[in-house]
Amino acid sequence: MAAEPMTQDSPPPVDPTPEDDTAPVPWWFASALDTALRQAGEIAPARLQQILELATRELGCSSIAVAGRDGLVIAHRVPRGTDPRTAAALAASILNSASDVARDLRQAEVRQVIIDSTDGRIVAMAAGTDAIVLAIYERDADLAPLQLRLDHVAETVRSILEEL
Repeated sequence: MAAEPMTQDSPPPVDPTPEDDTAPVPWWFASALDTALRQAGEIAPARLQQILELATRELGCSSIAVAGRDGLVIAHRVPRGTDPRTAAALAASILNSASDVARDLRQAEVRQVIIDSTDGRIVAMAAGTDAIVLAIYERDADLAPLQLRLDHVAETVRSILEEL
């Protein structure tokens, strides 16, 4: 059976084989949506990597990563031999635990957690409600002047992720 030509009054054709039992999605909508998501998916990681590259240079951190609040890595710049998945999962756990403590003590939202260890300093900072930025600094790093700049990195990450 040949397809009928589209006229201005006729709706666009519908994909006759939907993947599930829900209402079929018009092919033109699915195609436009897939293209938009693919473009966003290609652009956002490149932008995140660029931000992280600049942050490692300008903020002097040895490692930096972006992760979801679930601990899954979104993007990272870490030295070889470092597993960004472990760092991201632990940072998310720490920030989420600190948020639980703050909520139980009726404090406002936790923006960041700083861990001061004998080998260095670790900053886990909220990047919106769904992501975190994890930055690792040398022990002698002065975090005071870096806080505002790291906050700007987190805000930029948040805006990039919201575009997706």
